Amino acid sequence: MAVFAYSTGSVLKTAATPAEVQVTINNRTTSTQLYRVIVWDTSVGVKTPISDSNQQTVAGNNTARFSVAVGNATLTAATLFEVEIRVSDEHMAPFAELVFTPGVAGGAVRTDTIYPGQFLVNNDPNGTP
Repeated sequence: MAVFAYSTGSVLKTAATPAEVQVTINNRTTSTQLYRVIVWDTSVGVKTPISDSNQQTVAGNNTARFSVAVGNATLTAATLFEVEIRVSDEHMAPFAELVFTPGVAGGAVRTDTIYPGQFLVNNDPNGTP
């Protein structure tokens, strides 16, 4: 089985700023496919997982959703993080929204949207999601 890995690269954010990661994966095939979403803390040294969906399935012509909610202490504390989306077929399209909530009342909420063509992409013909 092949794996296609999509990555945001390291995303910079202010420490102690609450954030939310929302990912959708559109399966554009007619058969059930596999996916996995990992949000990594890349603040210092070797990256460590903040959240891991583990391997999941998405039915043909359907969309899967995964999120790391505001209030996740590790994501809030991180100053750099990466979203990695692994899928089992090249005909699957990932989409991510990164929502940053200011720590002060009245501050502006910032949303960064990463479309399928904006991810760093790698593939391994012998890997698994």
